[in-house]
Amino acid sequence: MGVFISYSSKDKNFVERLSKKLVENRVGVWLDKWEMKPGDSLIDKIQNGLEDSSYLLVVLSNHYVQSEWCRKEQNAGLIKEI
Repeated sequence: MGVFISYSSKDKNFVERLSKKLVENRVGVWLDKWEMKPGDSLIDKIQNGLEDSSYLLVVLSNHYVQSEWCRKEQNAGLIKEI
């Protein structure tokens, strides 16, 4: 997998357009909306997505920096890098 996209759900319209453009340009994308199924463990799926991705793309916005969950996701990506 290529890129794990970390974003605020409030920015989902932009992120969906960005993700489609990346895929059109043959970039593998891990996007929660595409990868998660009902009943999946959110934490397990995100952890696996981060581990399987080569890059973490953070869609930094005001919504993102105000979200505790987004900060946790970003920290998980940084820990992987370390």
